[in-house]
Amino acid sequence: MSTAITNLSMDYALYPEDFAISKDRLIDYWIAEGFIEEVKNTQAKYDRGHIILNMLVNCCLLERAKYGCCVKMHDLIRDTVLWITSESRLFMVKSGVGLLEFPGEQAEWKENLEKVSLIRNFFEQIPSNMSPHCKILSTLWLLIADDLMRITECFFVHMHCLKVLNLSSSNIEVLPNSVSDLTNLKLLLL
Repeated sequence: MSTAITNLSMDYALYPEDFAISKDRLIDYWIAEGFIEEVKNTQAKYDRGHIILNMLVNCCLLERAKYGCCVKMHDLIRDTVLWITSESRLFMVKSGVGLLEFPGEQAEWKENLEKVSLIRNFFEQIPSNMSPHCKILSTLWLLIADDLMRITECFFVHMHCLKVLNLSSSNIEVLPNSVSDLTNLKLLLL
């Protein structure tokens, strides 16, 4: 159970500092990622998710926010998690840093990336020839990217393991056809 709690708290570090997330939305992510799969019934999965959330709050890894309907991670815990994940190079977290340009493929989109968070940035588009070879990428968050208008057709071509794609609160009007090839996708948020 402690490994699961560590993985879940690492997942939460993908959010910007002081970001309050709905408990149910966080559990949706965990279900899509496969963290909560011991039970068959959907309601039982949510019940299990709430038990885990309470454990994370009781261990002070998360704290209650917005009258208890949301949670957020303490800054010190988030910084520690990001430091740990930076050593492994499995996560790319650039949330809330105000990027004006999309991260470059050669420099940052490593083949062994598992999770990418580009929440709250200001880039307008993904370069037209960009198609990162991230074969084990399971989570990609581009939410709250108000300036993002377009995703190129080839962008998702090498992301066969993608389970969670969050494009909510962006201005994307049309998804590229390559999204339909994401056969492992379990959660698409628009």
